[in-house]
Amino acid sequence: MKPEKHNTYCDYPFKQIAIKNWNKDKLLEYTPCCMMSTSGDNKMNWENVNITPIEAFENERFEKLRLDLLSNIKNESCETCWNQEDKGIESARLYSQEYDTKSFSNLRQIDITLSNKCNLMCRMCNYGNSHNFKKEISFFKKHNLLDQIQYATSDYYPEKTLMPNSTNSDQIDWLKNNTRKIKVLKASGGEPFYDDQICQLLNVYVDNDDAKSTILEFDTNGTLFNDDVISLNEKFKFLNHSISIDGVNSVYEYIRYPHTFNDFNKSLKRYLKLNNIFCVHYAFVLSSLNIFNIRDFLFYVRSITSLVSNNKDFYINFEKVRPYDRGTSINLLPIYLLEEAKNDILDLEQKNCKNLISSIDDAILNNNANKEKMLLEITLLDKARNQNFKKYLDKRLIKWLTK
Repeated sequence: MKPEKHNTYCDYPFKQIAIKNWNKDKLLEYTPCCMMSTSGDNKMNWENVNITPIEAFENERFEKLRLDLLSNIKNESCETCWNQEDKGIESARLYSQEYDTKSFSNLRQIDITLSNKCNLMCRMCNYGNSHNFKKEISFFKKHNLLDQIQYATSDYYPEKTLMPNSTNSDQIDWLKNNTRKIKVLKASGGEPFYDDQICQLLNVYVDNDDAKSTILEFDTNGTLFNDDVISLNEKFKFLNHSISIDGVNSVYEYIRYPHTFNDFNKSLKRYLKLNNIFCVHYAFVLSSLNIFNIRDFLFYVRSITSLVSNNKDFYINFEKVRPYDRGTSINLLPIYLLEEAKNDILDLEQKNCKNLISSIDDAILNNNANKEKMLLEITLLDKARNQNFKKYLDKRLIKWLTK
């Protein structure tokens, strides 16, 4: 069976377990994919997750979910995908069979998050996904600005987070002992290649002689492809990493603080030269900060992918920054700027672009322009990072924000 817009089928519950939400070494929930675990609210109503991944996969909760998806029933646990599809946005469900088209129930993929360790502090991110935000939280508390940044980001800037310590977990021990069974390993963070636990796990695959039959699929910021990381990646069957890049040149440096675009470019080139890449994926978090940088971004991605990787297949997943009502959401831009941004790119080929135009159209349809809230989020982070948006962003956005 194939996932299509006219049915409810999704392949993930038939092959995959996601292990994402931790409180130290205690796992809080099992889900079939990361989209279900983003809110961390135990959508599958687990009472006890002190079981192995295979026991969870064979649990009645997963059996019920699989039956619903086969029966054209929209299981409420999958509301993230249903809500996206209702807006005309292509959900993760529709891409759940990318290279695994055999629809049978067998646990063969695991998607993990082991920590919030990250080398960056991206503007759309928070403490739950980067340990480096701890010092910035201290800055806002010291200057009595924490309430303001939490309002400006619609509470997407938590003061505290549940810190993973998954090294000692039974679930990861099970994975290390079952590398032969798990043929697709996914990971996000934090930054997976910044996390020693992830690199140690990859070496377990190598030591067990299972790397050569395993596909890696990591959500990575693409900044850490040094010789050691490249050498480790070369040992695996295929690479299907998603490289997060939210603009080029000054816009990149404004968002993906404190990295430089030049260093990112060097790292990406090293990755693209690998011969075991299955497909080149890029992820672009669409916000008011980069909506006028899309044209330059598309030219850059097409150029570097074709020149360095010998015309490998690639696609770009555009997703609106969350929450949709935070200060830098494109929903808070005025409609005339959204239409200008859309017109900037209509003449460009977009067959490799997922959810680009539909995301802008959705922002126009659900528009809630709010200059004050947008300016507040921008300037508060400017103050904490010693940046000035006037030096980085498009002149049209600057004009609207400052007039």
